[in-house]
Amino acid sequence: MGRIIMLNISGLRKINIYSKLVLTFLIVLLPLNGIALYVSSRGAEHVEKEILTSVQSKMAFYMTTFESEITRTLQSQHSFVSDYDVMNLSTQANFMDQNAKREAILRLQQRLDLLVNTSSFLSHVTMHIPLLERSITDKRVLDSISEDYKSLREYSSRYDAPIVKWNERMFINLIYPPERTIQLEDKAPLFVLTLEIAQSRLQHVLEQLAGSYHGEAFLISNGDIPWTLGSSQNTTISEHLWNEILQTIPLDSVSYITNLKTTDGEYIVAAERSNETGILLAAVIPTQQVMGSLKQYKQWSWLIMSMTIIMIFIFSYGLYRIIHTPLRRLVGAFRIVEKGEFNVTIGHPNEDEFGYLYARFNEMVMQVKRLIQEVYEQKYRLQLSELKQLQSQINPHFLYNSHFSMYYMAKNDDKENLMRFIKYMGDYFQYITRNGSDEMILREEINHAITYANIQEMRFQMRIRFTIVDIPIVVDTILVPRLILQPIVENAYKHGLENKEEAGVLAIRFIVAADRLEIVIEDNADLSENSLVAMHELLSGQNGAGETTGMLNVHRRLQIKYGPTSGLRLARGTMGGLCVSIVIPLAKQEGEEDYASSARC
Repeated sequence: MGRIIMLNISGLRKINIYSKLVLTFLIVLLPLNGIALYVSSRGAEHVEKEILTSVQSKMAFYMTTFESEITRTLQSQHSFVSDYDVMNLSTQANFMDQNAKREAILRLQQRLDLLVNTSSFLSHVTMHIPLLERSITDKRVLDSISEDYKSLREYSSRYDAPIVKWNERMFINLIYPPERTIQLEDKAPLFVLTLEIAQSRLQHVLEQLAGSYHGEAFLISNGDIPWTLGSSQNTTISEHLWNEILQTIPLDSVSYITNLKTTDGEYIVAAERSNETGILLAAVIPTQQVMGSLKQYKQWSWLIMSMTIIMIFIFSYGLYRIIHTPLRRLVGAFRIVEKGEFNVTIGHPNEDEFGYLYARFNEMVMQVKRLIQEVYEQKYRLQLSELKQLQSQINPHFLYNSHFSMYYMAKNDDKENLMRFIKYMGDYFQYITRNGSDEMILREEINHAITYANIQEMRFQMRIRFTIVDIPIVVDTILVPRLILQPIVENAYKHGLENKEEAGVLAIRFIVAADRLEIVIEDNADLSENSLVAMHELLSGQNGAGETTGMLNVHRRLQIKYGPTSGLRLARGTMGGLCVSIVIPLAKQEGEEDYASSARC
């Protein structure tokens, strides 16, 4: 009752759709003036991605620098294997005179000093030579083998684990020859080259990496003797958190970054692994330090999203009441019209735009109904007149050539062929001039086409051979428009086979499927690509100047009777000429046999 009263208020009835939409948008969207906060939230997400990308890039840069330095140091270390002075001192020291030995030691010490000065991470370099019973450092020559030698000779650096840790110190250790290990205690190595790494320098680099994010960074090695070096001596990371971090980092990852939520808080964990040395560089950054302000933006975003969802429900309801209901009725009426039902009218209680649309729709349906009836009748009369024109059309060239053929038969006293020819001509003109029903049994259409082909075969004195396969029995039950087959056969002779001097072939075959019958007419005349394209355009209606008889007439009449799935299909045939397939839809009968054929166009 309340709705009826509201609709009867004259003021509301005359408000147009635009005004209603404006009022609805104002009511719904006024609370959403803070929608700009959503944009800020999106910006915060972008900033977060940029921060993570920056952290990852910084990690990759530091790992590349560290890896390059370690690789260069290893290469420099291994160059001592082929050093002339080292080999002499380690193998022939007992046979060298004192001056030569002193000069070799001096040159070796200079090389060791150069190695330390050119490295960012080395603090000391020591060459232990058992035969010489001395250890040579980059600063001085010891009178005896260093105490470190006995322990360090057990640890040999490898490329996959170049740094070994011993007694809280870090070394890159070269034992030569490498086969002499601790298991062969009876034979000492020729020399042991130990490069001590300045842990304070590495820690300083790690502090630079993690300091800008107020976090911590670590170097981790999982070699024979695992070790870890952090940016801070007194790390704030608990053992529990450290275990969670190590479990988070995949063992096969090269570059990795993720957000980790633990009971201790939220952290950004980034890692870079060296393919050359197997050492892992990891950084642990408290999320709050870099993402603290961004979380506020996200909270605002969630709040605005919740408000938006609520407002969408309100807006949708208002839109439904104002626009969607009458629009749905209009769409429903259109769908009824689409089904071909034109006895439909719709009404609208308001005098707004929908009232105008409803009134115009009703008028349109009536007008369309009238026009369809007129167009249908006009098209029917047009097709009927085209058929009559086709029936009454007698090709003068064909008639002249036929009489000329009869003249020669009579002159040569070829009575048998003359009688056959006259019989064919009589049957042909009897069918052409018949004014009975507009539809015929398909078999009669086929017989008429065979008659026409026999006439042409006799005219061309066997230059053109005509063949037709077994005609399926289904053709006795199909009614088709008259003259759908003979115009196609005539087209084959007129535009193709007529110019063949010998060995012309015209073949008709049938393909019966569950849902259609195809009558395939194919010749071996020369067919250019341009001619095939022109015929396609003619049938598709792209060539507006096309003829209204012949193949186009057949195609139109078939589609009017059977729908768009029927008509003519053109292609280049297997014999090289034109292949025309006449498609006639069928309703498959129970127990009917399907004929298969691979010789289609």
